[in-house]
Amino acid sequence: MSTNRSRAGVLVAIVLFASGIGVSEADVTVQERITVEGTGLMSIASMQGTSTTSISNKRARVENNLRMHSGFMRMLARGAGETTEIVRLDDDTIYVLDMKKKRYQETSVAARSAELAKASAAQQGNPIAFDDSQCDWSEPKLTVGKSGARVVLAGLSAAPLSIVARQSCKDRRTGAVCDIALSFEGWIAPSSAEARETLQFRAAYAQQLGLGNDARAESLFGRYKRPWGLMAEEIRKLKGFPVKTRFALGLGGANCSGPAAAGGGPSGAPSPSALARQMVGLFGRKKASPDDSAAASAEPAPEALAGMVVLLRVTSELESIAGGPLKASTFEVPAGFKKTAR
Repeated sequence: MSTNRSRAGVLVAIVLFASGIGVSEADVTVQERITVEGTGLMSIASMQGTSTTSISNKRARVENNLRMHSGFMRMLARGAGETTEIVRLDDDTIYVLDMKKKRYQETSVAARSAELAKASAAQQGNPIAFDDSQCDWSEPKLTVGKSGARVVLAGLSAAPLSIVARQSCKDRRTGAVCDIALSFEGWIAPSSAEARETLQFRAAYAQQLGLGNDARAESLFGRYKRPWGLMAEEIRKLKGFPVKTRFALGLGGANCSGPAAAGGGPSGAPSPSALARQMVGLFGRKKASPDDSAAASAEPAPEALAGMVVLLRVTSELESIAGGPLKASTFEVPAGFKKTAR
């Protein structure tokens, strides 16, 4: 059970670790609503809740209150989505607090970076892994659009932007051709002092972790290096503050079919076409469960992914952002907490 709990914890950490700290001159508190939606077999990753980040100079406190939709995963993770962390770049320290049991663990930013790299290499907890060792990849294509309705979130009016990076895999064994599509939808508001501090914070912590500016998305989708590279480069050009972002991964296409390959590759994971067939087959046979209902999105799939299986979608929506002084104790382990081994 402890091994399963550890793997479930890695899954949650991959989604949540993007909360971090940067070089800041003013105190800022940001609250976001985060939704992770997996489809079919990927629904084990589905969760929803809030993340509140308090930033002061080179320190931050991150309080996550996310609930996994799957009861089974909640049992394995045992509160992994309800976490409080204190990140201090000035002394390379991360405190992971258990608020209910009044205890904490201590690690470093460098150690966190190594853990994430190891998990990514092993694909532990990554619900969107498949075997691409037999793929002949096409050249990736990028499409950028700015059509759609403006939104107002946390009192900020934001304009829409969409970026889609697409690449095709031709399976050498079966001849099946499957499209892999990464979709980014963003609503961008004019910047402000608080927004600039928040973006600096995210960028600096991501850099310490060895990732790009959007660490949460890169940890999930960065294995598709060429299309993600094109998308990340375009995202870096954004001017303003994103009040809402939605990343999605689609798999499929008209030619994503063919005889099932025998087994998987070295990783043991299915090929893209085999995974697509599994997902379609699952939809055709499985009755809806309470977990599936909870994971269902009220928002339609991105237009660019029409006709594809949307394996995973990660949405972050700003609820509030405000400047104001924070107590120094916000970034210290509370008195009476007991240190435990990791």
